[in-house]
Amino acid sequence: MVKFTTLYGILNGDLIPWLNTNDNFSSAIEPCYLKATASVPVNDVELHYQMTSLLQPFPALADYIKSQEPVTATNLVPPFFAIILPQHTNTFTAFYYLTFRQETLRLFNLIINSCSEMDNEMKSFLINEYLKELKYLALNLTDKMKEKGYSHPPNPQTDAVHYALYVARYFVVHLFFEIQELFADNVKSPIIPKAFFQTFLKETYDENYLHPGWAYYEHKLMFCIDNNLFSYNAIRKIFEELKAETNLEQKEAVIAKYENAIYLHLLGHNPSEIKNLLNPTLVSELFSSVKGDIQNQINSVQLGIDRLEIVNNELNKLYFIETTSKNHHSVPSLLYHWLTTQATVYTNAASNVFATVADKRTVIEPKTIINKVHIQEQQKIALQHLAFMKGVNAQNEKIMSGEQFNQLIAAVSSLIENELVPAIGNPLPQINLPNNYIRYTFYLLHKTLYTTKSIKESWINFLHDMFSQFKNNERATTKAKFSEKPSMYDADLQQLKK
Repeated sequence: MVKFTTLYGILNGDLIPWLNTNDNFSSAIEPCYLKATASVPVNDVELHYQMTSLLQPFPALADYIKSQEPVTATNLVPPFFAIILPQHTNTFTAFYYLTFRQETLRLFNLIINSCSEMDNEMKSFLINEYLKELKYLALNLTDKMKEKGYSHPPNPQTDAVHYALYVARYFVVHLFFEIQELFADNVKSPIIPKAFFQTFLKETYDENYLHPGWAYYEHKLMFCIDNNLFSYNAIRKIFEELKAETNLEQKEAVIAKYENAIYLHLLGHNPSEIKNLLNPTLVSELFSSVKGDIQNQINSVQLGIDRLEIVNNELNKLYFIETTSKNHHSVPSLLYHWLTTQATVYTNAASNVFATVADKRTVIEPKTIINKVHIQEQQKIALQHLAFMKGVNAQNEKIMSGEQFNQLIAAVSSLIENELVPAIGNPLPQINLPNNYIRYTFYLLHKTLYTTKSIKESWINFLHDMFSQFKNNERATTKAKFSEKPSMYDADLQQLKK
C-alpha cells in the first residue's frame, strides 16, 4: 500500500513550515533545490531521483523515498489539472511548492503503476482508502490554516508559512481528484469539487481551483478509446470544452488527437489501432491518400459547379474540426484547409468547363496505411520490451549474442505482422535467462499489445519454437503459467535494465 509520508510531513514531521523559518533551513535546502531543478523529469525514475535530491536534508523522508525506488523507467502520466498558484519568491517558498507538486505527481504515478497488476477488488479497496486518507489530510491542512487565521490565498512575499500550507493542500486536493477521475470505475462515493469544498472543507469553491489541463482532456479521449466507448457523440461535449480553452498548454496537439481519432472512426476504424494518434507517418500518408482520392473525383468531372459540389460535400464531412488555424498534426484539419482553397477556386470558376483527367495515380487505401502504422508501432513496443535481452543477467553473464537478439526481434516482428509463428530454422540455444523470466516477459508484451482478455495461441507456440530451452515444457503448462510472475522478476529486471 502506498503511504503518504512526505505529505504528512508538513503537519507532523520535518516539513512543518512554522518550525523551518530560519536561515539554517534555507541554507540546507538551497543546494538540494538547485540540484533537483537541474532537469525536468520525464519518467518515474527521474522523478524519484529529483525527490531524493529535494529531501536529502531529512533522513527519515529520504529513507522513505529510497524505499520506493521504481523498478523500471515508466513515462509519467502528467497532472490532470492546470496549476494556478501565486508565484513563489524565495528558496523557502520555492522548495515547498516543488516538493508538494512533485511528490503528488510521484504518488499519482506510483498508484497507477502499483494498481496495474491488481485484481479489481483489491484495486477498488486501495483506491477508496487512498481517497479517504487524502480527503482527511486536506481537512487537517484546512483546519491548520484556519487555526493560524489564514482565510485568503497567500502572499508568498509576506507570509511564507501560509504559502507552504496553502500549496500543500492545493496539491493534495489535486491528487484526490486526479485519482478519483482516473479510477472512476473503482470509486464508491464520488464527490464533485464544489461539494468537496462547501460541504466538507466548509469553504467557498473557486471554479479555477481544478481547471482541466491538457492531460485531463487526453485522458477523457483515451478512456473512451480504450474502453470501446468511442464515438463523436461520446466525446462531443468534452471536445467542445477543449476547443473553447484559450490558454491551454499543448492544445494544438491534444485537439489533433481528438480530430484524428474522430476521422479514423469515420473511416470505419477503431482509433485504438493507433497507439500514437500524432504518428507522422499516419498523418502525412493518410492525408496524401485521401487528398489524392478527392482530387481524382474532382478531375473526373468537367463543370466547375460540379467540382465545387464534390469539394463542399467533402467539407461537410469535417463538421467537427477546429477551423481557426491549420493544425499540421491533424489529418482532417489539413484536408479542411486544402478543400477551402479548392472551394475558392471553383466558386470563382463555377461556370467554367475543365478537361477531365484520367486517374493514373495509384492511391494507397487508408486501411493499408492504418494497418502499416499499427504494425510498426507494435514492433517498436516489442523492441522496447525486449531490449534488455541484449545486455547481461543478474550474474553479469551476457544473455544472448547480438546476432541472436537480431534473430529474435526479426521473428517477433514477423509474429506481430502476420499473427502467425514464422518458420524458425534454427531455434535459439539455451540463453542466460530462466524460462519463467522469458515467459513472463512475453506475457507483459502480449498484455501491452493485445490486453489479456484472450491469450493468442500463436504466442505460446512461438516461445516453444523460438527457444530450444522450452523443449521439455508442455505447451499447455506454458499457457497456464503465462501470467505467473517470478518472485524476483522486478528486482532482477531493475538490474538488467541498468
